[in-house]
Amino acid sequence: MRGERSAMTLERINKLEEIGFEWKWKHPGKRKKIDAGEDGDEGEGDAYDGGDGARRERKRSGYLERAERQWRKQFELLAAYRDEHGDCAVPYSKRGLGSWCSHQRCEYKYFLRGKKSRLTPERVDELESVGFDWEFAKAPKKK
Repeated sequence: MRGERSAMTLERINKLEEIGFEWKWKHPGKRKKIDAGEDGDEGEGDAYDGGDGARRERKRSGYLERAERQWRKQFELLAAYRDEHGDCAVPYSKRGLGSWCSHQRCEYKYFLRGKKSRLTPERVDELESVGFDWEFAKAPKKK
């Protein structure tokens, strides 16, 4: 369903591929004959080259890889911030990293409720390993 988040993560894709999961889908309405080999045999004639579904899957896989790289980059910035400031209390006003941290907290709430979340148990562990504060609140404004 378009526009909805998926529970399919790069980690899950890798695990499926490790056990031999085939991403090619055989659809009876979109069969494509295999080219004739040296022996002239055309093969089974029902091999499906992937078509639109495979293209979407490759595009999705590329998206997941980019998302993973972006998450990793922000995580490294967070670790550097912690090394410099002694904590992970990144203010929202710190553009980019601050909003990313806020987003991680929102995703964590979904994660805890068992709802769809881009936050995986591995990411939770990584964030906690650098002392990420899930309940970080803004300091009250001075009067």
